[in-house]
Amino acid sequence: MAIEDFLKQHHFSITASSDGCQTVWTALHVNSNHVVRRLVISIMQDSCGFTVELRAGSRLDPLLKNSFILQLLGAGGIMRSAYETQDYYRRMEDEFWEMLEKAIQ
Repeated sequence: MAIEDFLKQHHFSITASSDGCQTVWTALHVNSNHVVRRLVISIMQDSCGFTVELRAGSRLDPLLKNSFILQLLGAGGIMRSAYETQDYYRRMEDEFWEMLEKAIQ
């Protein structure tokens, strides 16, 4: 299936479960810095077709996003890590939706 190929291509460990109407893939990736990245992809069948949901990690904490005082106090590394994580998930989402559009057509 295209979703599993996509996840394997990005070096995720995959767990899949299905209950008849819904299939859920939970994918984990640990990079060389021991940062854990997590994606959850769900496909739900309904009377009109299907719905795909992608939950990608966590979003940037608004406190980190809007607090320049943290930079002054030496928390720039934490902010950088948070922004890198957000950027990673944004790129993964973009690539995922592109792959899904191509697979459906």
